[in-house]
Amino acid sequence: MEIRIIALRLRNFKGVRQAEYFLDGYNARFEGPNGSGKSTVFDAFTWLLFGKDHRDQTADTFELKTIDPATGRPFPREDHWVEAVLTVDGQEHVLRRAWIENWVKPAGEVEDVMKGHTTAFFVDGVDVGTKRAYDAVVAGWMPESVFKLLTNPLYFIDDAFTPWKNRRKALLDLVKDSPERARVREEFADVIEKLTGRSIEDYRKRLALEKAANKRDLAETLSRIDGMREALPEEIDTGAITARLKQLRAERDETLEALQREAETIDRAIASADEADAAKRAENRAIQAELATILSDMDRILSDAKKAALVQNNGRAQALIQAKYFQSQAQAALRGAEAHAGRTSAELAEMDVRRADLADALQKMGDKYRAAKESAFEYTPETRCPHCGQEIPAATIEEARAKAEELFKAERKAFLDGLIKDAKSLKEEIGKQDARIAGMKDILAKLAQEHETAAADAAKWEAEIQRLEAQPGTDLSAIEADARNTEQYKALSAKEQELREKAVKLVSRPDNIDELVARRKSVEQKIAGAKERCAQEELEASEALSVHKVRQEQLQLIEKKKAEAATFADALARGEREEARAAEFVKADICSVEEAINGLFKIARWKMFDYTLDGGIVETCEVTTPDGVPYKSMNDAAKTECGMDCIRVFSERYGSSAPIFIDNAESIIRESFGTPAQVIRLVVKDRTKITLINE
Repeated sequence: MEIRIIALRLRNFKGVRQAEYFLDGYNARFEGPNGSGKSTVFDAFTWLLFGKDHRDQTADTFELKTIDPATGRPFPREDHWVEAVLTVDGQEHVLRRAWIENWVKPAGEVEDVMKGHTTAFFVDGVDVGTKRAYDAVVAGWMPESVFKLLTNPLYFIDDAFTPWKNRRKALLDLVKDSPERARVREEFADVIEKLTGRSIEDYRKRLALEKAANKRDLAETLSRIDGMREALPEEIDTGAITARLKQLRAERDETLEALQREAETIDRAIASADEADAAKRAENRAIQAELATILSDMDRILSDAKKAALVQNNGRAQALIQAKYFQSQAQAALRGAEAHAGRTSAELAEMDVRRADLADALQKMGDKYRAAKESAFEYTPETRCPHCGQEIPAATIEEARAKAEELFKAERKAFLDGLIKDAKSLKEEIGKQDARIAGMKDILAKLAQEHETAAADAAKWEAEIQRLEAQPGTDLSAIEADARNTEQYKALSAKEQELREKAVKLVSRPDNIDELVARRKSVEQKIAGAKERCAQEELEASEALSVHKVRQEQLQLIEKKKAEAATFADALARGEREEARAAEFVKADICSVEEAINGLFKIARWKMFDYTLDGGIVETCEVTTPDGVPYKSMNDAAKTECGMDCIRVFSERYGSSAPIFIDNAESIIRESFGTPAQVIRLVVKDRTKITLINE
């Protein structure tokens, strides 16, 4: 699609009472001094097509009408219109847009009153009636966004017209199928596979969230392991204890066997005293058998009584060991929660300080914005020429004042736009900081609950320990004394005494019979003592082995937690590798994009990404000269040449061309820009009035 201007007519448009320019589809120059209406030609063309001036302002924000110098107000009852004769792919069309005052006479009034404006739209001399119908005709030739891009060299490269994200998207669309990008995507196929339909930005955000979660879980698990290690019982040599038990039992069995043999020897000696009389011996054997049974029963009574006491003491000891173990677990969890809460509180305090700094900066920025917004234009004109001393014409003074005011407004707008952009960034950062603070507060709340639960558990087990320790262990000597004082034991003891006396009376005994009986009783006491000592040492060994069992269980739990920590550490390392790989992909992709994009342009160069202070990669889209001079530092000529290069590329991309208006073209030396489009230069030149020169 090729569009060219054949003729352009203005009536009462932005100070131009009436003008008619014939370009005949050729390149042209509009020459004239500042304020002569050169930019008005550009505004007239864009207003005719889209109802906006070349800065994208509507009639509500710029003065469309012509002002009467005598009154300082627009000329009344005048029609305001722009008309153009265009060729569209060689076919001629006429467009006209008219701004018409609506005058009515209210009932009972003598004079008419203006009640706003209406807009009339004409295509090839026919009133199409509505803006929608008119816009449809223009859009059928070329979409508004494309038309503006191909008409104004600054439209694509200046943020005032095209936001950088839109500019970036348009450039990426140019090279979406480029071999450079395909090569990068093949190289980073592993990253592409993990995107699963998401954008790389969303993927990197997810990686950052997972990394933070794994780092938090790793820190919590390590704190818990430290607490469990502090509560770990001392290590016990179970081999030595087991060997001691084996030795103890062997010694006990050996002692008991020797004592039993001694008892049997004494019994035989006692029994041999009445060998002479068989009947008496038989009766004596019966007495001795009964006596042995009684002694065995008495020993069993004492043993059973102490056995129950030993079981009871062992149960109390086991319960106390278990309570101390659970108390140590609760105390470890309590210390872990306190340590984590301390670190989290410190981080939260730093976040609060950062948030306060951001809020303070935002408030100061708001103060600057209001001060700049309320600032008034001040201008003290020079009324005499500093060289010749003559009075400067009023028209020249007014032109200088208007130029200064326009510059003041432009600079103030740029300053305010910059403040708005910076304030938006600050607000986004404050929002992110608020989200981080909320997350840290959630963690603190969770830690407070964990602390409360652990404190309650520790208190519960402390009370249980105190309860168990308040219950004294059973005294074995008292148990034995009580057992000896039972009716059953007394009866057996009396029976024993009776049998012994009967045995003494039964036969004549040797002179040493009393000694033998005393020795027999001493042996019995030694047997009972050996059994009691062994039982006591077995209890102590059992308690030590129980502590060892608790230690082993706690060590197993520590190993489990270490495995969990290793899992979190592996996940964290894997996430960091994926994060680094994703960053490499972004950089490689953008480098390939820059390479592919810059290969399309002859003059303009594009910076598609930048680095943060911490080395991170952020997206951007800024045009530079081949020497790397950024847009904000370019002179007007460099901006225009870069913009014309963009028009050339996109004109080829869309297969379309439209008239190009170059403002301040007096600084442009280049005559050809590699585009077949009609080029219209607006040149500041010392002439009495605006002059059209066809080229």
